[in-house]
Amino acid sequence: MKLSRDHIIFGILGVVVLACLGAYLFFLRPEQSKIIQKVQDIQDQRLFLATLQKEQENLVTLSRDVNTVSKELNVLENIVLKTDNSLDFIAQLETYADTHHVEQSIALSQLSSSTEIQDVPLIITLKGPLPNVLSYMRTLEQSPYYIGVSSIELEPQPNDLVQAILRTHTFWIEKEL
Repeated sequence: MKLSRDHIIFGILGVVVLACLGAYLFFLRPEQSKIIQKVQDIQDQRLFLATLQKEQENLVTLSRDVNTVSKELNVLENIVLKTDNSLDFIAQLETYADTHHVEQSIALSQLSSSTEIQDVPLIITLKGPLPNVLSYMRTLEQSPYYIGVSSIELEPQPNDLVQAILRTHTFWIEKEL
């Protein structure tokens, strides 16, 4: 049996197609899968490195924020009074009264046993000559403590004296900041 030239060409083409298909299935496809996996690994590494870089930037920002907050906490040291320093605070107010020759009475509201900062009303009643009372208030304003005055009532008293009632707010905390 003699094969025609067309049959030989189709046979050769068939063998070549089968050889190419076999080469693709057994050689190229596994290598293609390896390349796809390597590309995916590279993308995962890029994502991981970008995440690490973002975390590093966040750490730098957080560190800067902590430094800023630490400085602000130092400012709060004079604003927020600690309950274990309450006697020092009262003694300082008594010293101001003695220095300016005014009578003073203090009414400090009860503190709760909270670890939160508390707004505690403080009523300071002063009695003395007007210049002395005003001098006391100036010293109180310049003191290292934050005492927010919400109202002042002045009442004349006999013998050229005045009584001043200062309604204030102070901020206290049970525990150390």
